[in-house]
Amino acid sequence: MTPQELLQQFQKRRSVRTFTGEPLTDEELHFIEEAGRWAASSSNRQARRFILIHGREEVARFAQAAKMNPFAAKAGLLILGWSTNVESRGATADVFISMTQMETMAWALGLGTCWLGTFARDEVPGMIGGAAPGWPVMMMAVGRYEGEGQCKAKMPADEMFFRGRF
Repeated sequence: MTPQELLQQFQKRRSVRTFTGEPLTDEELHFIEEAGRWAASSSNRQARRFILIHGREEVARFAQAAKMNPFAAKAGLLILGWSTNVESRGATADVFISMTQMETMAWALGLGTCWLGTFARDEVPGMIGGAAPGWPVMMMAVGRYEGEGQCKAKMPADEMFFRGRF
């Protein structure tokens, strides 16, 4: 893939809120897992874990219990990114790096995604079988989607990036 082709893919990316409810295949899950596994991590500590919630009933149950946006209940997959080191800012960044790579892989597979920052973090440990070290950082809905949608306008590059100083 050329840099121009990759940039075109990023320019097509949008947040999907119209999932079909169809399950992901084992192959799709595998590619998404591998994309997250091969992401960079702070000092290679790999202080991140991911819980993959899939299956129509399980996704719907989890989405409702976690007080997520209703559209998340129709995703084919929910990914819960978990930092296992609460004292390291790098570990939190590692979760985001992995999830960004998983999102990019999902789009390469023709799937849509939506980041879910608002959910009942305090209720999640009980939903996944008890307390685990660390804390839930972020969730992402992944799945097949309806419609094409529109990419929202982005800030001009010269308003976002500054070389050396503001």
